[in-house]
Amino acid sequence: MEAALGVIAERGLAATRMSDISERAGMSSGHVLYYFRSKDRVLMEALRHVEDRMHEGAEIELASIPPGPGRLRRLLELNLPDGLADPGWTLWLEAWTLAPHDEAIRSLVDELEGRWVRLLADVVRSGMEAGDFVCEDGDAAVTHLYATMNGLAVQVVTGVGGLKPTDALEACMGLASAELGFDPRGQGPGSSVRPTILGSRMRRS
Repeated sequence: MEAALGVIAERGLAATRMSDISERAGMSSGHVLYYFRSKDRVLMEALRHVEDRMHEGAEIELASIPPGPGRLRRLLELNLPDGLADPGWTLWLEAWTLAPHDEAIRSLVDELEGRWVRLLADVVRSGMEAGDFVCEDGDAAVTHLYATMNGLAVQVVTGVGGLKPTDALEACMGLASAELGFDPRGQGPGSSVRPTILGSRMRRS
């Protein structure tokens, strides 16, 4: 699975051959074809592998962080891409491209995205219950934050506009502070501050 992930991240799904994966994994092409059956299956299995691993680690780590901005920031750090061609996010780009034309991939994307949204919602809800977040509509805040994170992540992983991962993180936290009513400097509830970093495209407008 790690071999498939590495090859797809480097070459993209369209340019990936089963022989590339088998060579990286040190297996015969026949064994790889028997296991995956098709390149689309490779994508689905690799994406699930990455997401399962991320969620398992995230749930354990987040439980050790008190509710509020610190827990939210760590969740965003775990989910945003590390930079250009981040392997996990490269898989997401491939899956989103194929989802409109493939029911199985569309179903997987819906399942995995739904799981991530629920995790984000749990973090927001726990912060509200602890009094660290002040928000009239937590569900709307989750939707806005989720959409913003995805949009900025695409810029980072594709290299469009030269947006850095740290800038994407601070933009998300700036939006979160405005939506959830906490001090962006990590001092709990306070005056909402609108995000000032929204990617190079916004800065040029």
